[in-house]
This record gives sequence, structure tokens and C-alpha cells, in this order.
Amino acid sequence: MESGSAEKTPGLLPPPAPDAEGVMVLDQILDVLSAPSLDRQEASRLARLGFLEWLWSLPDGADFAEQAVAAGKHTDSSGKSAPAIAIFRGLLNKASSQPGEPVRRGGMRGRRQPR
Repeated sequence: MESGSAEKTPGLLPPPAPDAEGVMVLDQILDVLSAPSLDRQEASRLARLGFLEWLWSLPDGADFAEQAVAAGKHTDSSGKSAPAIAIFRGLLNKASSQPGEPVRRGGMRGRRQPR
């Protein structure tokens, strides 16, 4: 294994410097995601790990959807582009949307009816 490849592994970022808005963490994540990926599967894996790192960096009690919108805007304004960053943006967009209404399936009565 090359020594340079180990430096690009997300999930092993050094502890971030304190930052009230989480921008430092997000910038570190974007730096890792901007590395060229070998394939779409690797880009997807890196993006999901980056999303989890971002999620864990949120302060307690933060408005999740609001933070996702802010992170998306910061990601867009960073000017960085790579397949993993595009996937990360998609995850942020999904996170910022309101969840749909739960679908009622009929409970016990619905399970008893023949299909």
C-alpha cells in the first residue's frame, strides 16, 4: 500500500479545530472528497463516510435540516468538484428535505385482508 493513499482515508481525520459553525470540519471533509476516486463505488463510499463525519460534527440541539442547507451552500460555494462531492451534495439535499408523510398500511385489518 502506498503511503499517500492512507492520508486520503475519511474517518481518520485529525480532530478539528473548534469552529462555531462547523465550517472547519466541512472544509476538511471536502478536501478528502475532492481527491480523485478510482470508481463510482469508491466515490459513493467516501461521500457516505464524509456525510457521517459531517453529521457527527453537528452541535447538540442543532436544526438538522437547517444545518444541511447551510452545508450544501458552503459545499456549492467551495468551487470543488469531484464525483464524491457530487454524491455528498445529493446526501445533503436529501437531508435538508422534509420527510414524507408516513404511509398507513391498515394495521391488523390490512394484514388480514387477502391480496
